[in-house]
Amino acid sequence: MDFSIGKILAATDLSKSSMEAVRHAIGLAAKFNSSLSVLHVIPHVAQEIADCAGLECEEFLGAKQWPALAAEGLEQTSKAIEDRVRQMVEDVIREMPGCPVRILSYLIEMGNPVEKITAAARKGKYDLVVMGTRGRTEDDTVNLGSVAAGVVRRCPKSVLVVRIPR
Repeated sequence: MDFSIGKILAATDLSKSSMEAVRHAIGLAAKFNSSLSVLHVIPHVAQEIADCAGLECEEFLGAKQWPALAAEGLEQTSKAIEDRVRQMVEDVIREMPGCPVRILSYLIEMGNPVEKITAAARKGKYDLVVMGTRGRTEDDTVNLGSVAAGVVRRCPKSVLVVRIPR
């Protein structure tokens, strides 16, 4: 059986767990000579509040105001976030001397992380999504976080969920 992974999407929220996932994604990209894109989704604060209240942002803030507010928030924060994501990736690559990984793109999106990750995986025709999980139960067993669980359930592509090593 011939198995290959041509394109990998690494989703990061800049946590320790997602840094470990990026490390795995880089290693897999090097092993399979795959291209790698790194995605960070900025949750929109107004969207989070509306979601918690069971409201649609367009209804809550007005259909005309919501797109402008979302675009303004993304523009203001995306460059700083992209710089942090690039730095994290460069730090991981420095740990792997001679790493031949090609970073295809850095993607910064704003909105619901589950929706944005699954849409990016589909639209970009990625073969694999790699992401971390941060959730833990009190007895120290791994428990998928809500974003990781949502992506695993909804993503049309294979998903590798990476935990922080003990």
